Amino acid sequence: MVQLVDTNTVAHHVGPGANQLYLGIEFESITARLGIHGQDPLTNLDNLTPFQIDIGRDIVNWICRMHNIPKNGPPTSQQWANCGGRWNGILGHADVSRGGFFHTDHGDELQFLDYIALEIWP
Repeated sequence: MVQLVDTNTVAHHVGPGANQLYLGIEFESITARLGIHGQDPLTNLDNLTPFQIDIGRDIVNWICRMHNIPKNGPPTSQQWANCGGRWNGILGHADVSRGGFFHTDHGDELQFLDYIALEIWP
């Protein structure tokens, strides 16, 4: 686990417009296969390791506590539209680009079981 930027500092992590609103956590995965350009679909399908789940849960809990962020998410399409891209909770890179509020070149998203393992949902 490595923290690269203080959580009170804007980092260029998500994409233009969203960087000022959201904190970022990266869960590194398997590398893309040779010959795959862009997001390799298999890198999102592998499960988080037990270590990633344990430390990720601690990190999510700490960030939510320190910044008064409710542990809810990801938003439904309707919730995302209603909040105008300013979700007060937890979401993934792919969620940020939904609805046309922001642009991100990340297509990766947490899998449903990852949210459960990290105790974000339900």
